Amino acid sequence: MVTQVMSMMLSLNQQKVNRLPVSVMITLAESGTWMDSRACFTLYSPGMSVCWHQDVPAKLMVAEKKGTIRFYDLTTHQPIMSLDAGHVTLMSADICFLDPVRIGCIANGNWMMWDSTRSSLPQENRQAHNEGGRNFRWSRVSENLFATTGHNEVKVFHLGHSQVLVSSSLPVTAGGLSWHATLPVCAVGEDRKYIYG
Repeated sequence: MVTQVMSMMLSLNQQKVNRLPVSVMITLAESGTWMDSRACFTLYSPGMSVCWHQDVPAKLMVAEKKGTIRFYDLTTHQPIMSLDAGHVTLMSADICFLDPVRIGCIANGNWMMWDSTRSSLPQENRQAHNEGGRNFRWSRVSENLFATTGHNEVKVFHLGHSQVLVSSSLPVTAGGLSWHATLPVCAVGEDRKYIYG
């Protein structure tokens, strides 16, 4: 399977879109490997989230299930730094689009927050979902807004407030989570449905 994936990625990389090479990245969670068309890396545990750093295009964040978030330099193929969520099952992590030093994740039903310039340990750690969390995504229009999903609920948080802004019971057991690029609107998906609000 790895050979098929690599040959598919290399053929895609040869194609041109608007005269720029297309690069495809795939995370193989079962094997703990992530690849792009230039390199293949083995992680210390299965990867759960992958995210590009917008200010440094050659910097990639990979969140490992065992609770470590690592940043890699795609030019040197070396790890740059890591953040530690502790001995938890990390399910999803994201880099804040408007303030790239802020990193957030969902692990064991708690959301955690880092300022990557200060410490490798989380600055904030609060409960989001009693039954465990699945997704964490920053808003693209506010550096203080983020959303999480649990097994049957979606919540929207604001860092400046102690209360949850939005909480809704929705059947989002296997769906994704995404924010609109210019509006404070998020969408979640589940099996053959999508919900937004």
